[in-house]
Amino acid sequence: MMDWSRFSRRERFWLLYGGGVIIVILMYFAVAEPLMDRYRAMYGEIAGLAERVARYRAVVAGAGAEGRRQGTYDAALKSVVAASFTADTDALAAAQMTELVRAKALAAGITLGTSKPEKAADFRGYRALNLSVTFNAPLAALASFMRELENDQKLMRITEAKIASQKQDYPDDVAETLSVRLLIAGLRYLPPNTATETK
Repeated sequence: MMDWSRFSRRERFWLLYGGGVIIVILMYFAVAEPLMDRYRAMYGEIAGLAERVARYRAVVAGAGAEGRRQGTYDAALKSVVAASFTADTDALAAAQMTELVRAKALAAGITLGTSKPEKAADFRGYRALNLSVTFNAPLAALASFMRELENDQKLMRITEAKIASQKQDYPDDVAETLSVRLLIAGLRYLPPNTATETK
């Protein structure tokens, strides 16, 4: 054991001060520096993890937006397909359209006299089917038939109409009968990469 009495007060102060400094330095190298290194490493890992999380979030958000866009495109395509005739050929699509028009006419109380597919025309990935129909009907039945066509899920429009009264005069208690010829257009959907000459 060291005899402190042989040192002056000033020497004892410097010995204690130096010893304290040495202990602090040893504590720094033995405890503080490893802790700081671990903290820096952990901070780097946290920063890297935060960056990865941000990237993953961006990817997920992008995928979500892409999924929403794809869902919008799919819904739009489904609505287009639902509004169109989708048979493999123009003849089959025209037959589908003819059956639907006949059903609409019957619902309005009309029996078609003739129904004849006319020449189809291409338009921006679609083919416009044309169907000529003739019938005799009172004005109320004609109006009901036109409403039936306009309100159907399939997109059909009357592009030409020729309407004439069958007689000059009708008694007040008899509805006027009209001779009607209509040209009705409907869409046939052509999937992408389908040859435009698919007939």
